[in-house]
Amino acid sequence: GEIRLADDYLSKIFSYLKESGLYEKTLIVTTADHGEVLFEKVAKNFSKNGPGHTGRYNDVSLRVPLIIKPAKSSELNVGKKPSQLISTLDIAPTLMESLGFQVPSWVSGKSFRSVMVNENFKEINSEIYFQETPFKNTTYTGVRNASFKLAVKKVLRNTDYILIDVKNDPKELEPL
Repeated sequence: GEIRLADDYLSKIFSYLKESGLYEKTLIVTTADHGEVLFEKVAKNFSKNGPGHTGRYNDVSLRVPLIIKPAKSSELNVGKKPSQLISTLDIAPTLMESLGFQVPSWVSGKSFRSVMVNENFKEINSEIYFQETPFKNTTYTGVRNASFKLAVKKVLRNTDYILIDVKNDPKELEPL
């Protein structure tokens, strides 16, 4: 339902841009605030199984959809899926740099424009951080790099930790 609604409205926007001759001149960015958990299993009951998106630490929830359609005149590559770790904090400086604006030092995140120009560019972030408070008195925080993810779950005064070797356990079922 929600995805279909978004598709319908995006289609209307794209049609308008094409009809008005602006589509090829426009940088378009589509993203979301979270990934989507369907029926992936989770390790050691650290969070709930089943569909949803709150109270999650696993990559299917942390990997946020991001689609960038550059303007035709741009040097940005089309159809590339970077393997580097990118945070949603990196979107604003990337767009600013792509549009020719100076990125102020107070802006959080790092531009990944270089990755969109040259996919062999080195890593943008050696690690990314995440935090969510899905329910009152429940907080998930963590850090992830290319090999490992550490997540901490705090419920009132109880704290639980999980460390996952994401390189060798991509389904995140066997915590260390």
